[in-house]
Amino acid sequence: MPSVITLEQECTIYQAAQLRQQLSDALVAGDGLQLDLSAIDEMDCSAAQILLWLAGEARRLDKPLQLVRLSAAARELLTMLGLLLLLPIKDEEDGRNES
Repeated sequence: MPSVITLEQECTIYQAAQLRQQLSDALVAGDGLQLDLSAIDEMDCSAAQILLWLAGEARRLDKPLQLVRLSAAARELLTMLGLLLLLPIKDEEDGRNES
């Protein structure tokens, strides 16, 4: 069963090193990872870069990864950067993956 992690309110350059380590440890230790992005109220490009890295690592390790419950701030940034189709985002309303 995948581990579930809810990311905190801020995912910016100031939390990047800690966030990357937390997600790396969780991905390696578990059978997969589900990231709940509903609590994010500020997100910058460093967080988007970490999510892209994480998606690559999950593929490399052959472990499932899902990003769920995107907050407005997370969805806005990922849309602006054109990443919605590159990341494993699960649309909770109908159960389908957006990617």
